Amino acid sequence: MLTQAELKEHLHYDPDTGIFTRIKSVSSSAMAGMRAGSVSGNKYRRIMISGKLYAEHRLAWLYVHGNMDLLLDHIDRDRQNNRISNLRPCTLSQNGINCALRSHNTSGHTGVCWNKKLNKWQGQIMVERKLIHLGLFLEKDLAINAYKEARDKYYPNFKIEL
Repeated sequence: MLTQAELKEHLHYDPDTGIFTRIKSVSSSAMAGMRAGSVSGNKYRRIMISGKLYAEHRLAWLYVHGNMDLLLDHIDRDRQNNRISNLRPCTLSQNGINCALRSHNTSGHTGVCWNKKLNKWQGQIMVERKLIHLGLFLEKDLAINAYKEARDKYYPNFKIEL
């Protein structure tokens, strides 16, 4: 496993910009002073170190805090913004509530959907891999409020920035 000391031998990290630059040249396309890494298919930046590919946000956490064995959340939801101030440890559930709307979402709000069979708005929230039903509502705003209350109840110390 990569250590903080090994990482600092290969790369320099600027916590204000979130950018890694190479300290040593490793190839003609990875020269000293160049920005390290590239964007992968899932929009996360990745960096190759000693033949192994690492997620840039996890390297940022290792560089600053000395470990990378935890799940991290991008506060602003931008997978390429790896400023240390934009990263925070989280649980899987916390990471899930701070995600963009799904492409099939028709309500425009996380945790709210239209129940076609009952012709009502439905509120729901995922907590530790369990779906919690928040109720059925005639008005969408009531379902949105139910979701917000549940989010604040189950995730009181996990401020959602957006």
